[in-house]
Amino acid sequence: MVPKKRATKSVGKKASKKAVTKRLTSKKNLARKVKKKTSKKSLSKTVKQAVRKKVAKRSPIVEYEQTIVRANNQLEKAHAKAVAQCEKAVTKLQAQLDRAMAKQTLQRDKKAAAMQRMAEQGTAAAKNQVVRSRDALRRANEASRAIRAELKTAKLALSAANAAQKKFMALQKQRERFERDWSKAAQPKRRRPRRRTRKAAVAEAESPAAEDSTTAAPKDETPESEQPVEQPMELIEGSDSQG
Repeated sequence: MVPKKRATKSVGKKASKKAVTKRLTSKKNLARKVKKKTSKKSLSKTVKQAVRKKVAKRSPIVEYEQTIVRANNQLEKAHAKAVAQCEKAVTKLQAQLDRAMAKQTLQRDKKAAAMQRMAEQGTAAAKNQVVRSRDALRRANEASRAIRAELKTAKLALSAANAAQKKFMALQKQRERFERDWSKAAQPKRRRPRRRTRKAAVAEAESPAAEDSTTAAPKDETPESEQPVEQPMELIEGSDSQG
């Protein structure tokens, strides 16, 4: 009989252990399900927020406005760069022209000296020197003319670049002024309290008294001459007897 009691006790213990394990597993499964649900909710929330941000960023109007702002900044830099390049080209050509003119004057002086030497000596060497000085002077003249033409075109380009930059800056100023005026007009206007002057306060204080005097019931305003005159009784009786 004793071993049977032990067997029943062991079976009860096993059943209780199984029940505890089942409860624990069910709690764990429930916790996992709740965690999955919360994670799914948080994930969906983050996805929605990201989509909203992307939609807000991908708005075509905002993108076009940003591209316009970037293009304006790039255009301003390009105008400044073009003006700087034209100024650099003008200064460089001006320096070249100065050097060419100095060379031209030098070749002219050499030609004059060779002509004088040929007139004095009349030798073949002097004649050859005159020919060489003439060729050098002709080349110097051609070079100076070419540099002058280049300098003229460079100055025209500089003036055009300056005009374009001035036009762009004027447009920028007009746009900024328009933006300021538009933002100022879009703001709600505040009503200022009316300031009562001294004269208005006195007039308002006097107006009720005047109204009371006009609205008061008038007394018997008929003059004394128009009121009926009371006759004595004797005269009234005499008139009745005559009648």
